[in-house]
Order: sequence, then C-alpha cells, then structure tokens
Amino acid sequence: MPMFVAIYSYSDDADTRDRVRPDHRAYLGTLVDLGRLVLAGGFAPDDPPGAMLIFDAPDIDAVREIVSSDPFSTAGVLMSADIRSWTPVLGASLDALTAPAEL
Repeated sequence: MPMFVAIYSYSDDADTRDRVRPDHRAYLGTLVDLGRLVLAGGFAPDDPPGAMLIFDAPDIDAVREIVSSDPFSTAGVLMSADIRSWTPVLGASLDALTAPAEL
C-alpha cells in the first residue's frame, strides 16, 4: 500500500491543543491499530507548533479523510496539513516500513 507523509501545522492556541490532545492521541492510536498510522510525533518545542505523521493508506484521498476527522482538525487546532506521497528507499527501518501490515 502507498505511504504518505503529512506535515501538520498547529495554531498558537496552546490551551486548546492541551485540552484536545487526549482525544487526538486516542484517534491516532485507533489508526495505529488499523494499520493506517506508521509513525507520528510532534516537532521540538523551539520549532513552530506541528507534527509529522506517516500513513499507510490506499490513496491520498483516504489520508485527507483521516486528517479531516482528526480531533485536532475538528477543534480548529490544525491550521494546515501538507500531505505528500512518500517512497522510503534507504534506512535502518526500511524493512519494517515496507513490510505488509499484519491485520
């Protein structure tokens, strides 16, 4: 299945981010369980607020739907998501990233 990278840019509203974060993480956990989310993590505190997520999905429209359903998106925390098709070719974790999902 194709892989996609999404770069999330968050609003500066830290209070809303903190309030919605548990729902956001629960949602991401469900995506992990479904084999759709491969990796996710926020940027360093000194960087503008945001995160990078790697998805295993059938197409970019599926990723767009996932992103639009994210509690950070529905609460107005997610200001933008740059979604791109991604093909990993080198790295220590390449086998794990390209192995078929076990569902």
